Amino acid sequence: MPASARRCKAPRLQALAQQLGIGLAGGPPEQLDRVRRADFDKWGALIRNAGIKPA
Repeated sequence: MPASARRCKAPRLQALAQQLGIGLAGGPPEQLDRVRRADFDKWGALIRNAGIKPA
C-alpha cells in the first residue's frame, strides 16, 4: 500500500475529513486518474447543460 494511502487511513486525518465533509481514499495513480476523469465528465456536463460561463 502506498504511503499516501496509509496516511488517508490515519484516524486523525479521517476524523478531520469527516468534520469537513470530505471523503478520503487512497490508491494507485491510475485510480486517481479514473476518478478525476469521471468527475470532469460529470461536472463538465452539468456546467455545460446549465449554461454556466466563467466570470
